[in-house]
Amino acid sequence: MVIDAVIIDAEFKMESAYSEYGHFINLRFIDESPSLNKLKCFIKELSQYDDVRLIDYNYQIEVINENSNLDGFDIVKH
Repeated sequence: MVIDAVIIDAEFKMESAYSEYGHFINLRFIDESPSLNKLKCFIKELSQYDDVRLIDYNYQIEVINENSNLDGFDIVKH
């Protein structure tokens, strides 16, 4: 299996008793494809709270190549 690094643009729609308009969370991060473990972890974390509910989410995957803009990402080499 081939594992590639990809950029995920994710938007989560949340609902709570604190706001009649709801809440939106937008995240942009690097994940591994095809497993998308970080994305799955975020979905699981946002679904575990009693005072807010995850209503909907969507995401886009951008394959990282030599033309990708990685500005704003903290890249750590091990």
